Amino acid sequence: MTKRHNTRGRAGYRLKTQSGRDVGARAKPVWRCNGCGAWHEVKPVQCIDTECGRMDFQHFASKSEAKQFSELLLRKAAGEITDIVIQPSFELAVTPVAGGQPVIIGRANLDFSYTRLADGARVVVEVKGAADTDLSRWKRKHLEVQFGIVVEVISYG
Repeated sequence: MTKRHNTRGRAGYRLKTQSGRDVGARAKPVWRCNGCGAWHEVKPVQCIDTECGRMDFQHFASKSEAKQFSELLLRKAAGEITDIVIQPSFELAVTPVAGGQPVIIGRANLDFSYTRLADGARVVVEVKGAADTDLSRWKRKHLEVQFGIVVEVISYG
């Protein structure tokens, strides 16, 4: 979906579309300390928390992704989920009409996947901060058709 907004005011307006690249460019990357969980908007050499001081960090493309990861860690500590995978990737393929081997046409890189302990289901999560693009919706639909995976979309926007 393209987001349209007024760029000239009430008298006359021009529609401007935004691609996924435009929307993603506004997201601020975050580095999360693996020791204390503090967030840093610029990658530090060492955690600035005086009690921590660790030097290993997890990179996230946005604050929304970092927030979701923190929530998943809390759910893991509570014993609700297990096997958290960051940035799982799936090859998207189609089978030619004439038959033959499936042809890989792209990749779907999502944000997280985990196993829900209550029923053993594998859950795949995509975090959206603001806008959802046509390409993102198409990839999620392709995953559902090809693998039977229904992607859970979490929006913080």
